[in-house]
Amino acid sequence: MKLDAERLELENMLTSRDASVVFFAVRNLRKFSPDKVTTALISFLRNPERTNLRKHRIEAVKILAEAHDSMNIVKILDLLTSERDSHVLATLISSCSEFMSGNSDFLPLLTPLLQHDDARVVANAIEAMGKFGPDIVKGNLKSYLFSSIPRQSMNAAAAFFRAGEEKIYSFIRLKLTGEDPCWQASAAHAIGKVNSSESATDLLSILPTSQPQVRETVLKGLAETASQASIMPIISCMLIEKEIKLQHAYIQTLKALGEEQTVAKLSEISANSGNPRIQATAVKLLGHFDVPGTLDTVKRGLMSNDPRVMANSIEALMNQGNDAASIMLNDYLTSAHPRVRGNAVMAMWKLGITGVIRHLREMMDEGDPRNHQSAAWVIEKLGIDYLFSAA
Repeated sequence: MKLDAERLELENMLTSRDASVVFFAVRNLRKFSPDKVTTALISFLRNPERTNLRKHRIEAVKILAEAHDSMNIVKILDLLTSERDSHVLATLISSCSEFMSGNSDFLPLLTPLLQHDDARVVANAIEAMGKFGPDIVKGNLKSYLFSSIPRQSMNAAAAFFRAGEEKIYSFIRLKLTGEDPCWQASAAHAIGKVNSSESATDLLSILPTSQPQVRETVLKGLAETASQASIMPIISCMLIEKEIKLQHAYIQTLKALGEEQTVAKLSEISANSGNPRIQATAVKLLGHFDVPGTLDTVKRGLMSNDPRVMANSIEALMNQGNDAASIMLNDYLTSAHPRVRGNAVMAMWKLGITGVIRHLREMMDEGDPRNHQSAAWVIEKLGIDYLFSAA
């Protein structure tokens, strides 16, 4: 009953005039079974007064796509014919493509979308129609192989590969190894969708040297096609990755390939690498994996003589949410190394020990500019500047 009351309250929030309240409601409705919230989300998407909330509506579409039941088919059919926002429509098609696969009721609705004036809608319609079998693919998608728009051409190529035209893989590989990042990313996406014995090898070959936006798509493709043999090459690339925003993509890929195997490799690197920077990166990444034995490796990192390894070990404990961490971290609140000290405060605050705020005040008041900088960084990360402006 309590959960039902919470769900109803969130559904009522969907009518709020405050966009942030609406987004909060949409995001939190995800915790409920999709079939429980389908009616409310459909009403939200149909509401003409909500059409300006694109980000919110896209999130609603993603939740709706998880409700794979027969009643939902009718509702999605209706959305496909009525949606006017091309961004939302493109998301609707891609999110529901597996759901639509093989259901002939969707074909009369997808076919006109091949002529849509938005390139993303067309590309996603091609990908969705590519799952309806060889006859549909060969009868509707051939002309898109020659499209000048990378995602449309590569989605069509992937569809033909799955339809039995495996020789077309060489065309996809040609675009993957070219110099145009748009074609590379589209080819990587296509390779992630086909079942070729060469997929993982080809994707790994460009992972270290491609542009960041290409690497993200390559990693998603590897999550779909690679085996555990690819774990170490992916880790090697991750340890030298300069784009922090890609860390999540690496972690998700490695989790898909095998968490225990990944943790074993990272633990080995953390223990045996002679490069403190590599050790520090490895131990930090361990904090994202919930595997028995990880804690022992992280605790060893706390004993390191290198402040980078110590600081990252503290961050790993924080990310794991380990309740025992507060006891282990108490001694680091007075560390001579600003980042170690700052990370210890941040970790203990996140574990609910709010009294550590006095250590931040001490760091702010001390004359060492490094302590001041570290404290300011922690305050910003935690979003607790209000505690200091009021002081």
